[in-house]
Amino acid sequence: MGSSNWQHIPYMVELFRIIEPKKILDIGVGFGRWGIVAREFLDVWYGKVHPSDWSLIIDGIEAFEANIQDYQKHFYTNIFLGDAKEKIYDLDDDYDLIIFGDVLEHFTKEDGENLLKISLKKSRYVIVAVPIGENWEQDEMYGNIYERHLASWYVDEFKSFHCTQGKLFRDFIDRPHGVFLLSLNSPSIASDYIFDYYDSATSQCQQELLEIKKSRTWKVIEILKSNYLLKAIFGKILSFIIKI
Repeated sequence: MGSSNWQHIPYMVELFRIIEPKKILDIGVGFGRWGIVAREFLDVWYGKVHPSDWSLIIDGIEAFEANIQDYQKHFYTNIFLGDAKEKIYDLDDDYDLIIFGDVLEHFTKEDGENLLKISLKKSRYVIVAVPIGENWEQDEMYGNIYERHLASWYVDEFKSFHCTQGKLFRDFIDRPHGVFLLSLNSPSIASDYIFDYYDSATSQCQQELLEIKKSRTWKVIEILKSNYLLKAIFGKILSFIIKI
């Protein structure tokens, strides 16, 4: 079931504790990480150890029913089954926090933008954790069509969604991903540093990538990727070399 990077977990917990939400909506429950983490640090951390003492409301939306097991139901108050781009219109307008935890990339850019707009109206804060740029291709997994990545997102795109603050991270193979705190009602405390720094680094990386794509090695790789027979032969040769 759906999971994601771990590098930004401490920053997300920090944001939870700053916002101190009483009612959360987690879009794309998946494994249930954010519901469990929020329950721990916003209820249990304050001595509300037993479920009968819990006061935080944590709702979730999940499109792939097979993802939902009994343990998620224990930590979440309500889990609504359905596609978030449709289901969100049926939910309350009084959330303190809506979380997009590595889920925005699974929508088309148009649907993702619409989801952010409606979420900003339904909640005081919105947190988006999302892969940045390209090189995050992903197809259907374990029979779940919703696992496909349908859009790429870039840091400067969150300027127009009232970014309050944000932070950039690198995953275990050095790909960039970011966390952005959005709010219509809170003043922005993020300088343009996060945007300027990334724009500069991205420009350099894009230039290097263009140079790499001009090389013969890249062209050979592209041919192998598009030709099943050649890919199979290359795989056997590589396997033989490794055994030697």
